[in-house]
Amino acid sequence: MSTFSTSTTSLYDTTIQALMVAGYKFRTTDDLSIIQLGFSLGNGTYQMFVKIREDQRQVLLFGYMESKVPADKRSKVADALTRANYGVLIGNFELDMDGGELRYKTSVDVDGGQLTPKMVQNLIALNLGTLNRHTPAILSVVYGDIDPQVAIQRVEG
Repeated sequence: MSTFSTSTTSLYDTTIQALMVAGYKFRTTDDLSIIQLGFSLGNGTYQMFVKIREDQRQVLLFGYMESKVPADKRSKVADALTRANYGVLIGNFELDMDGGELRYKTSVDVDGGQLTPKMVQNLIALNLGTLNRHTPAILSVVYGDIDPQVAIQRVEG
């Protein structure tokens, strides 16, 4: 029978350490449950919220595009995101069909294990990389009236 070691270091402390080592600027909520970061990458500007769930031993990262999806484009964008999600191994796109908020979520559950700064850094890189890679496809569906299937094929080629 194997035993799992658990860390006495909080998920919050490990996440903060990862952000500091990477040189990221960030803000935290008063209750320390959410960390906010901003990034400007080649295809857009993104906000990221890191939600720490100490009791459940989970860290969730949500990367957001700057603008919301207009109501009349949400069905087509949902089609594009479903196509994009099909090939994704870690994480997923989410679209609020009522409000138009679009985000990419990555997460890790470390119950029975230990979160490392490298794990946090990898989740951030994966989240932002996937969001940034798919931004042109999403924008082409919203503003260019490109077919969702064609838009996703262009970025996933």
